[in-house]
Amino acid sequence: VLRDAGIQSSVTVPILWQDQVIGSLGAGRNELAAFTAADVSQLVATASQVAAVIGISATAEKHRREVAESHEQSGFLLAEAAESHDHATGVHLLNVRGLTEALAIQNGYQEDDARALGLAAILHDVGKLSLPASLLASSNALTQQERELMQQHADAGFKLLAGRPGFELATAIAKSHHERWNGDGYPDGLAGNAIPEAATIVSVADAYDAITSGRPYRSPRPISAAVREIVSHSGSQFSPKIVEALTQLHQRGKLVAAHNATDDLATVA
Repeated sequence: VLRDAGIQSSVTVPILWQDQVIGSLGAGRNELAAFTAADVSQLVATASQVAAVIGISATAEKHRREVAESHEQSGFLLAEAAESHDHATGVHLLNVRGLTEALAIQNGYQEDDARALGLAAILHDVGKLSLPASLLASSNALTQQERELMQQHADAGFKLLAGRPGFELATAIAKSHHERWNGDGYPDGLAGNAIPEAATIVSVADAYDAITSGRPYRSPRPISAAVREIVSHSGSQFSPKIVEALTQLHQRGKLVAAHNATDDLATVA
């Protein structure tokens, strides 16, 4: 079938839900050896987001009509993702999910609630689908104009998810995970307890993984250094309560375990 369609290169990754393969996502091109490691990472990231959409929908929606609608929503988000050139990897999404769940449990969440929060966290940067690929891949310091454009992804994520049954938690996270505890964040300048707690948890998880995984403009740093940096911004950028949970996980040696678990899962993908 592939030969008849002129496909000479293909790559397929699994769509994983609760450690089970529930589908696959594939891409093909009509040139030999056409896919790079970056292409595979993008496909893994897209598969992670699709799994989150399907999982949230399946959990929240029980009736046939609602299930059909959830499939339509999944296709909608997949189409958006296919048009993007975001260089965030599936490993990052899975790491954020794992640490979000660990932080939630450390803060007293029940396991099911923590799992739901972790799943919603996968969509925290879904609004970046609306941004130019060149901006997302840039290794240079952003200009003021580029920074303002980058910040639009929070509102874009909100608009993409808002009003879709079962996506209330993901919507709040997508919009508010860049708010700061002191009110200096975006897009709404919320402060303190006015920020949804789910977003404050994902904010810490996202920052931790960004520091330890590195970025095009910054080398990865050790876990202990990441914890120290986040602690230094407790009460200004981050919720003191969530920062305390992070330090408790670090003291118990749980940050390494949570990070490695999601890395292993991403490697399988």
